[in-house]
Amino acid sequence: MPEREDVFDSFEEAIREGLQDNPWQLDPGTGAMTYLPDYALLETLIGIPVGEASPRGIGDGKGHRHGRRT
Repeated sequence: MPEREDVFDSFEEAIREGLQDNPWQLDPGTGAMTYLPDYALLETLIGIPVGEASPRGIGDGKGHRHGRRT
């Protein structure tokens, strides 16, 4: 498994490559700001720890569900 810093480098690289535009867009008709999330970038970022086989987080094999032990 890569060193912790290497995993963070993966996040930084994905963000640099994935950022296209400001997610806040101005609606010229109303003047309202609308947040348009980048789901493709989110999917990439979520996939990094999964791809690195991170044992932490949901599904860590601890056997806990809804606050109860199973």
